[in-house]
Amino acid sequence: MKLAALLGEVRDRARVLPPPGIDPWQAIRLRCAAQPDTLENQMLMRVMRAVREGSGDFDDAAIWALGQEALGLLDALMARQ
Repeated sequence: MKLAALLGEVRDRARVLPPPGIDPWQAIRLRCAAQPDTLENQMLMRVMRAVREGSGDFDDAAIWALGQEALGLLDALMARQ
């Protein structure tokens, strides 16, 4: 799955957005620094890096590793792009 398809899935699945005024880049970095070994946070960092670089390939199951909070942070991140 290409980055654009993954980001489309994020938009479709995100139900919880972070509060206004939250910097999604910083929130993702802090969250992942606190628990770097979880599958969800590893995937969140991969997607964040791909968004920054503008490309990336993911397997179809990648979206299922992300919970609602992570999806919301990614959705907010994309909205700022």
